[in-house]
Amino acid sequence: MEVLPRKNFKTLQLLRGIAALAVVLFHGLEHTNLKNIFNYGSAGVDLFFIISGFIIMYIHYSDIGKRKSLKSFLYKRFVRIFPTYWIVTISYIALISIFGHNLSIEYILKSFFLVPQLTQPIIGVAWTLEFEILFYIVFCFFILHRKIANFLFYSWAILIIFFFIGPSNSLDNLFLNRILSPLNLEFLFGCGIALLVIKNKIKNVKWTILLGIIGLVLSICLDYFSIMEVHRVIAWGIPFTLIILGLINLEQRREVNAPKFFIYLGNASYSIYLTHLITILLFETLLEKINFYEKYGFLDMIPIIICIFSVSFGCIFYSFIERPLLNFMKLKVININSKDVDIRKKLA
Repeated sequence: MEVLPRKNFKTLQLLRGIAALAVVLFHGLEHTNLKNIFNYGSAGVDLFFIISGFIIMYIHYSDIGKRKSLKSFLYKRFVRIFPTYWIVTISYIALISIFGHNLSIEYILKSFFLVPQLTQPIIGVAWTLEFEILFYIVFCFFILHRKIANFLFYSWAILIIFFFIGPSNSLDNLFLNRILSPLNLEFLFGCGIALLVIKNKIKNVKWTILLGIIGLVLSICLDYFSIMEVHRVIAWGIPFTLIILGLINLEQRREVNAPKFFIYLGNASYSIYLTHLITILLFETLLEKINFYEKYGFLDMIPIIICIFSVSFGCIFYSFIERPLLNFMKLKVININSKDVDIRKKLA
């Protein structure tokens, strides 16, 4: 199987940065008069899922069917998700403990290892990571056996669609609900885009950007004017898929470039995503302690400033904690791979 170049698509980093900002604004302004404007920031999650599906399929396409690659794949996915997440989770547990909140050991352990549960994890937004982990597990079958994985992926997609359009799209089993959630389709959308890129099936699809933007505007109008309730996978997932497809095509044709600021935000998006709730909580608690709202009233400008600080803190966290940690862990995986090569040489 052809080994693909490890190209870092700048447009995807741009979109990741925008997605992170959208989620921060969604949470930071949900109790303000600006709520109606930024209420659709939650769609940043759908954008993250599609991008994740694309990246995993594109980067690890050359690993498909190679069982020896499984160890490296699992280690890379572990490094990408857990160390940073654990640092933020431990920090949050320490913070809420200071304010006198006690958490059960079971809740902490399930949150720590991203085990699905009836309530959200300690870091509320980490529910999305549970879907990420599920997608990684399914992708492992691709690495183990390509034909079985193809059957599994198609079967998974069909089951999700039947579950989605069926009379009841909720089951009593928590894990089955997670496995058959329509949100998983967004990872598959991303995988589909990656396969089109890999097989060079994208020729000139710039028009899909316009079609995707029209889809987003239509979805917002349908919701804003309460005309029709549309599931987020259709409302956001499909338009974002079209936009990503078009942007990647433009980047391949060198007809688009991404500002360095948004590329940096894209790199820092995971840190921003994980830490912004803590920053918002800290600022809101501080303002309540000093009776700010009682003295000056509730000003919409304050939550905006808090959002700016949240993004700034996420960037600082990325630069001084996440990035150095990732670099250190990457050196470990290089050493692991080197040892594996040495062992194979000795066996040969």
